[in-house]
Amino acid sequence: MSNKKQNAKSDLDLAHAKTDLSEKVKTFTTLRTTVETHSTDATRAMLEQAKLVEEISTRYKSGRFDNAVSAFRAKTGLESGSKWSQFKRIGGVADALLAVAHRLPSGWSSLYTIASALTHKKRPVSLDAVLNAKVERKKGTQTDTITLNAYSTQSEVRALV
Repeated sequence: MSNKKQNAKSDLDLAHAKTDLSEKVKTFTTLRTTVETHSTDATRAMLEQAKLVEEISTRYKSGRFDNAVSAFRAKTGLESGSKWSQFKRIGGVADALLAVAHRLPSGWSSLYTIASALTHKKRPVSLDAVLNAKVERKKGTQTDTITLNAYSTQSEVRALV
């Protein structure tokens, strides 16, 4: 094959790749919107669950309700004392977090980390500080800036708060 034909084929391959990648970007962007929508729904649902736990814990504190609360915990899979406490902590700040649910990861452990920072007895952090926090991480020669969003991992959330 002559150089001209090879170059023309190479140019055609490059044009095809650009078109293909452009289509893939559109598809990815559409899927990201779907993920973000469902992630926000999952975050809202998790926060509403936590609000229920906090409400039940507050309303039924006294010993006479121990059996009813124990039954609730057993039926909801929250028998673990630590998980119950973590959901209560999240529930205590759920109203504030619901307003910004679209910017939060949906995992309860990440939400607990954020709730703990907001309610820390000695050094509480404001929600605004959490939402606007930035951490730079070096990876070889590259520096990445981490901010809180629906895709944030647990380790990123810990670094930010």
